[in-house]
Amino acid sequence: MNSIMLSCNEATLLITRSEFEKLCNIKRLKLRMHLMSCKLCRNFQKQSSFITAQLEGMKKEFDAGSLKLALDDQKKSRLEELIRKELNKAVKD
Repeated sequence: MNSIMLSCNEATLLITRSEFEKLCNIKRLKLRMHLMSCKLCRNFQKQSSFITAQLEGMKKEFDAGSLKLALDDQKKSRLEELIRKELNKAVKD
């Protein structure tokens, strides 16, 4: 049974890896099985995806020259607000 089901530690590692590289079919299947039964890991996946998307958006702005290395107070507040909303949404789900 241990070789079929992932622990939460293994699942979170695969969730993170899957954002940057394609998982093999077996690992992807094991992860999907784990996510079907684990609400905490589903929340982790949502939060991780949100953070990655925000960072990718900031990278695009930086590459386009419209983002400074230091965020101004308005952008910091907006990012904090978005993170707070996503965390609250994940807790309610």
